[in-house]
Amino acid sequence: MKELLNQFVGNVLNESTLLPILPKTPVHICFQIEYELFFLEISSQNCVIHLSSPGKTDVWIKGDHRHIEEIITGVERLRKLESRNLIRVTGKLKDILMAEALFYLGQKKLSA
Repeated sequence: MKELLNQFVGNVLNESTLLPILPKTPVHICFQIEYELFFLEISSQNCVIHLSSPGKTDVWIKGDHRHIEEIITGVERLRKLESRNLIRVTGKLKDILMAEALFYLGQKKLSA
């Protein structure tokens, strides 16, 4: 999962077309896969992976490895999996939609 997140971060940082949708203030996304936690911090200045909590979480995505992988690679939409009760997502709607857009638009050549 860490390797996949690293690929995603690289795509976000190298894709200038994503810049307009990146938030000015950092948004912290937590992925929970069973007992593992991965934290992603996204802003227009930076995109970083944390292995421990950065202090706050704006979007919490909980699910199994396969579904989280499908979200990050852009194969499935975040809210679609949530509506089918395959994952749980909590956070402000604007942050969830921003994350969903980034995963979908940043899917360029990610391999799981």
